[in-house]
Amino acid sequence: MDTPSLKRLLRTDELPTLPEVVGKILEVSRNDRSTVHDLAVVIEYDPALSANLLRLVNSAYYGCTRRVVAVLDAVLLLGYDTIRALALGTSVLTSLPVSPGFQPRRFRAHSMGCAVVARAIAERFGHPQAEQALAAGLLHDMGALLLAVRLPDKPYGGGEGMTPAEEIEIFGFTHPEAGGRLARHWNFETDLVAAIQGHHLTEAPLSTQHPLARLVFLAEWLTRDQFQFDGKPIITSHEPAAVAASLGYDLGELEELTRGLPALDPASYEKG
Repeated sequence: MDTPSLKRLLRTDELPTLPEVVGKILEVSRNDRSTVHDLAVVIEYDPALSANLLRLVNSAYYGCTRRVVAVLDAVLLLGYDTIRALALGTSVLTSLPVSPGFQPRRFRAHSMGCAVVARAIAERFGHPQAEQALAAGLLHDMGALLLAVRLPDKPYGGGEGMTPAEEIEIFGFTHPEAGGRLARHWNFETDLVAAIQGHHLTEAPLSTQHPLARLVFLAEWLTRDQFQFDGKPIITSHEPAAVAASLGYDLGELEELTRGLPALDPASYEKG
């Protein structure tokens, strides 16, 4: 079978352009002197992103006691890092042009579900990268999105999901590898790149795999019933209980935490 090489798929001159607003968000966030007002101004520059962001902030999950109608109010309410992570993730997920057959709303629901759970786990257990976990959850499957854009005649272009072995047979590489390459090309933070590229985990010892990748793996596994994008089982070389233990967590406690999250309803993330 003729499979595209990862190098050919990710030719720099053919890669999707980093959405302008994402570049501006990254530029502002890397400036130590930037303020919440600077971030709000950048987000407001993109009306679609502003609308999507305010919809998320006003969802039942965040439990706002009043309706938030301004981006600056959202930043002040939820904090710079949270809004930055939400803006980064949602702008990437909604900017790449895919065919309707890819089921973009279902894909975004899967991504948001993983993000919500990843952040909840990080906050509950004092993980030092709680907001990075939110961004990693949103963007962990961006490689599948890239494959749908660049190879529309292949299974991802039709919205189908595959196991890692099936991906290698068809593409010659996996969607986490593709996502990691794109994240590096777009100059994302090192930890975020590692989480995107490693979230399916490898056969290597768990202790050698990035903690944020392990956290995202757990979030995807915990949301498999409500937010599974492709309907395929998650296949990994490691048992979820072992992955949780490697981070100092108890899988049963994580499952209880997930069941207790408010508004963990796929429909609330599929609109728009």
